[in-house]
Amino acid sequence: MRTVLVLLALGAASLLHAQERTLSWKALDVTAKLANDGTLAVSERHRMRFDGNWNGGERIFRIEPGQQLRLFGMSRVDDNGETHPMAEAIGSGIGMHQYRFDGETLRWRARESSDPPFRNAERIYVIHYALRNVVQRDGENYVLDHDFAFVDRPGPIESFSAKLELDSGWQAPADFVPAFERANLPPGESAILKLQLKWAGEGAPEYVAPLVPPEMTPAPGVVTTPRRVPPPDLPPPPPPLSMWVKLAALGAFVIAATLLMLRFLAREEAVGRHEPPPDVTPAWLEEHLLVHRAEVVGAAWDGATGPGEVAALIAIMTAEGKIENVAGAPKLRLLVPRKSLSDYERGFVDALFVKGNEIDPATLRAHYREVGFRPEQSIASALQAAARKLVGDAPATSWAFGLLAFVATLLFLPIVAIAFLVTLGLVAAYRNTFPGRTLSRILPLPLLGAAVLHTYVNDSLG
Repeated sequence: MRTVLVLLALGAASLLHAQERTLSWKALDVTAKLANDGTLAVSERHRMRFDGNWNGGERIFRIEPGQQLRLFGMSRVDDNGETHPMAEAIGSGIGMHQYRFDGETLRWRARESSDPPFRNAERIYVIHYALRNVVQRDGENYVLDHDFAFVDRPGPIESFSAKLELDSGWQAPADFVPAFERANLPPGESAILKLQLKWAGEGAPEYVAPLVPPEMTPAPGVVTTPRRVPPPDLPPPPPPLSMWVKLAALGAFVIAATLLMLRFLAREEAVGRHEPPPDVTPAWLEEHLLVHRAEVVGAAWDGATGPGEVAALIAIMTAEGKIENVAGAPKLRLLVPRKSLSDYERGFVDALFVKGNEIDPATLRAHYREVGFRPEQSIASALQAAARKLVGDAPATSWAFGLLAFVATLLFLPIVAIAFLVTLGLVAAYRNTFPGRTLSRILPLPLLGAAVLHTYVNDSLG
């Protein structure tokens, strides 16, 4: 019952979150240097926020006609601020912390397919590359017209900055500011720097391109222009679920939980779990307890087999005339045929009477000198089976599934994980309370509350 409720909560809340898949940039910081030969060396630091089942990131380069791009590599920055170079993938797949570049599109893996989806996880990556022929020649002057914020991205950039350093041969206007910042750039919006330059070095820069016609270029200065072209390989995230869908899922969960709770209460009533404590008298003990064998009652009560059950079995078999103490010597004698004994009695007798129908301590110690004498092991399996017939099977597997559900909720849904811990406390209290009728009715309330809270305040604890 407890396991079903937990899994229902997990499934209902997971359904509400499964469709959400977003990717944004907490920050994109770009540093670039224009070398004397016209090469623009760029380093981009991407602080990305993944939410959902993304496998990794993607950076699409728009290479204008005549331009040349060379990727030097990329690195990842861990939570301690340490930088780790990433390897280029070999073969058809991309391994964890590897990248692949096809000349225009750079892709890398940040999550294994078997790992849980990202939950607002931040990852930092640094990309190093160089562009040639990004500078255009305009008579005796030159023009740098470059987008420092790539437009083909599925999410916004919250904070953008760019710093441009000019090599010794380049001269910029007196009012040139080498750094600029932008905030909240939506997907598809650029951050273009158009800068008039003069050449003051020796010879001429090698990697320059012809000037693009004026009607095809924006006005001088730093501008943002909407180039809203959706990336071809990254489909947009699906729209969030409507509140009606969420309420329908919540209602289905509440109905299912209520029906299961009623079934649980009916079953507890049937076995007398909610009846008042009995008036324990000698007559009640004779009727309800002493009619069962002592070793079976002990195994059912302890949930295990130990020395107490062995002592009870010896006492019962002695009282029933199946074994006896030999007068004048520390010795036991078997009085009945072995085949007449029950399963666990036969196992115990075979383990005890190792030579014939009599046994003494010296013979027993000599026989078990190497492995030790553990009589409870010979009766444990059969005695536990008899105990289960008396009280029913213990729900051991439900705890295993419950633990698995808790781990899953801890990874995916912190709200449900907290509710699960509270429910475990209520279950423990109910298990140790007699009769506990009132407490049994509130067992699903923490999970129901978590489902309602998750419906209206998604990720409030995430």
